[in-house]
Amino acid sequence: MVNLFRAEWQKIVGNRLAVGTLVWIFPIATLMLLVFYLIGVLLSPVLRQQVASTPGDWTQIIGFTWNIANNTLSQLVILAFTGIVFGGEYQWAMWKNLVYRRRRVQLVLMKFLVLALFVALSFVSMTIIAGIGVGLVTKIAGGEYGPALTGEVLATFLPDYLLQAMITFTATLVAASYTAIAAMLSRSILGGVLIGFLFMLAETAILLPLTLIARLFDAPELVRIYHFTPSYNLANISSWVNQNAPYSIFAEYSTPHTLTTSLVIVALWVVSLLALTVYLFSRQDITN
Repeated sequence: MVNLFRAEWQKIVGNRLAVGTLVWIFPIATLMLLVFYLIGVLLSPVLRQQVASTPGDWTQIIGFTWNIANNTLSQLVILAFTGIVFGGEYQWAMWKNLVYRRRRVQLVLMKFLVLALFVALSFVSMTIIAGIGVGLVTKIAGGEYGPALTGEVLATFLPDYLLQAMITFTATLVAASYTAIAAMLSRSILGGVLIGFLFMLAETAILLPLTLIARLFDAPELVRIYHFTPSYNLANISSWVNQNAPYSIFAEYSTPHTLTTSLVIVALWVVSLLALTVYLFSRQDITN
């Protein structure tokens, strides 16, 4: 299993163009923004005074950065990357060389694991760069950057940070599942990306017709269907972590889920999607 993990990791890292433009772009873009921020502080006395007079909070900066990592646009970028990773196995006929050496279940689950860890590592790097970088710029401007790194602060911050990392990891698994299923259907990178995108779009877009039907037929309970999608529950978990309040979109139609309920629903989605992907892959004819 260690060798399989290493092989999958090396395959992902070896795809430099896709990794650089679709994964490492997040920490790289964060670093570039911080450089421009620093230049602005050095050149503009007004900006420097504003930064110095506004107390910084690294916990809020990192929390905001996680929100960027977990928004829909970022997940679509990751979906494109997973399309290359999974669809490429078909397009470049790699599965034919691998299925004889390993059990199919091991192959596909390890690909999911490595891909999700790789993406989560990219976003963790982004949050660390943002947290430290903003602190350095604030100090250069002459401002205070808190709170102090105490045991009490860490005890509050670390559970939330780890939960946000788990949200990103889980969202990547969901996107990877959509794309993997799409790649199996199309056996190509482009088909995997496009069909996977449609899966993800349909999951979010379902809210509009449900709302219209609910209003037209006075059936508000229909909107509650949306509250069982991965996108809603991931957003709800993030809202509970960051604001200690539910993600209350269309709350007049349906009571938002608790944090525990959303965690259970997301876990069921991940297990179900992975199981479906493994089942389809195990029954697919790879050799032709």
